Amino acid sequence: MRILRSLLLAITTGILLYSCIQEEALNAECDIEWVNLDDEHIIGEPVIENNLIIFQARPGIDLNSLSPEFILTPGAKIMPESGTTHDFSTGMTYTVFSEDGNWSKEYEIRFNLMGPKTKYSFENYEIKDGKFCLFYELNNGERQDWASGNSAFVFSGGGTSPELFPTYYSEDAKEGRSALKLVTSSTGAWGADLKKPIAAGNLFLGTFVTTTALTNPLRATRFGKPFSLKPLRFKGWYKYKPGEFFTDKNNTVFYDREDDFDIYAVLYDTSNGNNYLTGENILTSPDIVAIARVEDKVVSDEYVQFNIPFNYLQNFEEEKQNSYKYNLTVVFSSSKTGDIFEGAVGSTLIVDEVELICEE
Repeated sequence: MRILRSLLLAITTGILLYSCIQEEALNAECDIEWVNLDDEHIIGEPVIENNLIIFQARPGIDLNSLSPEFILTPGAKIMPESGTTHDFSTGMTYTVFSEDGNWSKEYEIRFNLMGPKTKYSFENYEIKDGKFCLFYELNNGERQDWASGNSAFVFSGGGTSPELFPTYYSEDAKEGRSALKLVTSSTGAWGADLKKPIAAGNLFLGTFVTTTALTNPLRATRFGKPFSLKPLRFKGWYKYKPGEFFTDKNNTVFYDREDDFDIYAVLYDTSNGNNYLTGENILTSPDIVAIARVEDKVVSDEYVQFNIPFNYLQNFEEEKQNSYKYNLTVVFSSSKTGDIFEGAVGSTLIVDEVELICEE
């Protein structure tokens, strides 16, 4: 009798386990996690951001015949199929379908053909997803996006309209129709609870990883784009007014401290396989080749010019230059220590007509 009961229990357990396996929900995710493109003209890693995938490429790449291979979330499928050859000269869109068949997501693949941009006038921008301002450059007919922390500020609820985000445009331009406007903003009760009470207005060459911003803000900023010139000087125009009360991450007010802005450019070596620097090492990495940082700063309602040389910490090598082994970033912030959530709400930095003077 005991043997019969044990046998029945084993059978029942097996049926229940089989039933659980049968009823396990299919995956509803439909994301591209990685994409590989085996072409000698591709530089560095692709940038995957929301519905956009961007490759940096040298001039000479044949966009008429490329075969990217994709890694997808488990169970997902992609159309056109991974590894098939297509013409990317007029743009290309892929659609990913979730395993459960209920969801899909489109991805556009774009190529930035390298030819270094050296002048930045902040004339080109769009309101991204109807929420915040996104600046971009046009270089040889190709669009190259700037990065900022605007996408993370969405979580605070403070950006109820684009002009209330930390990074926006100003019509008070030195030349042209617009300038860059950066304002250190409060993240409200939500940010205070997380010990992230402020968000400095910022803009930089690189990418901002929104999914990392809450858990590791310093790693969310990935600085740098491939650059094939030797920069000599860094110049432009700015206005700055600090906010009234300087606070730290605990929202403690320091009445004896005044906020300060930051403007700098960094050239670094990627030959060791490190394709970007982050907020953790952008000013300290041993891979830094040269740096130009505004040190003599003025609080002013009128435009002030900066024109500073690059300080070279390592030799500039022509071989690395020709093989695109150098990256460059340009960084602007309304609060110098905003990356550790220190600064003054209301600090405002306006920047316009920035230029890199490079060796011919």
